[in-house]
Amino acid sequence: MPQLPLYEDSLVVLTSDSLLLKRYYFPTLKPKLVSLAEVQRIEIICPNLWTGRFRLWGSGDFRTFYPLDLGRPKRDRIFQLTQRDKRIRIGFTVENSELFIAAISLLRVSVSQKSAR
Repeated sequence: MPQLPLYEDSLVVLTSDSLLLKRYYFPTLKPKLVSLAEVQRIEIICPNLWTGRFRLWGSGDFRTFYPLDLGRPKRDRIFQLTQRDKRIRIGFTVENSELFIAAISLLRVSVSQKSAR
């Protein structure tokens, strides 16, 4: 039985047990499904030049990969997801960060605010 979304927009779908990142893989635009059981933490970051504000797709530091989001430069927050036992982080944005934060806070996921550089 499919899970009902706690949060959904054109970029992500959050359910009680997973996060689907739409348009993740290059060049196929296929989504990536991350089990919340694999998530070590999600950091909330203020977007700027160094934290990925203008990273529309891919990686700039070979450690954080961003799914496609042509609207990322105007987003108010960037989320960095770290998975257990994985070197690569996932940086992503959502259309309504306040609603996403409220939805993710209902789950057993470590969420922290990272200070700006």
